[in-house]
Amino acid sequence: SIAEADSMVVLSHFKGHGMAGFGGAIKNLGMGCTSKRGKMWQHSASKPEYDAENCILCRKCIEFCPADAITEEEGHILINYERCWGCGACTVLCEQGCFSLPSQWIQKFQKRVAVAAKAALQAVDGRASFMNVLMDITPRCDCCSFAGKPMLEDIGILASRDAVAIDTASYELVCDAAGKDVFHEVHGIYSMVQVEEAEKLGIGTGEYVLESV
Repeated sequence: SIAEADSMVVLSHFKGHGMAGFGGAIKNLGMGCTSKRGKMWQHSASKPEYDAENCILCRKCIEFCPADAITEEEGHILINYERCWGCGACTVLCEQGCFSLPSQWIQKFQKRVAVAAKAALQAVDGRASFMNVLMDITPRCDCCSFAGKPMLEDIGILASRDAVAIDTASYELVCDAAGKDVFHEVHGIYSMVQVEEAEKLGIGTGEYVLESV
């Protein structure tokens, strides 16, 4: 349906994300407007590493892995990387911190999100408008059943014709309101990789002017 559309209005709930740092217009374009194959291509850039030192064998990772890629054999947790989707759910679920995503893999994922976002915009010849909802800003993605409680008070709704500008403004408004980079605090990720890559790809510019309505 995206390929057949004349234009798009991209409505995004701005929130944290375990692999992108935050999800806004670019993340919504890149992941929300692509096929299952496109989503797999993006996620395949990141595979979790497992450290057994603190593992208590609670088996939550096995139970919740959507790809059934995690198993237990003789008291040891194993990851089948051929089955792994790279979704990062295990890194969020594990309260012992046994799963992690290397920073270079996370950055590769973020850059692929930007590439996919550009492809989605090309499908409508760039005819798109964006709205980011900065309300109920949770630490994790809406697709998670454990998205968490809002991290700060509601800020408002932003609108723009530029995906890079609106995500930059959204990120800076949240950090200013919180007095810190809440996304980095929660996920340990530099969130702006996706935005900077999108700007390099010509999707838009990080410069913006805020106008209150």
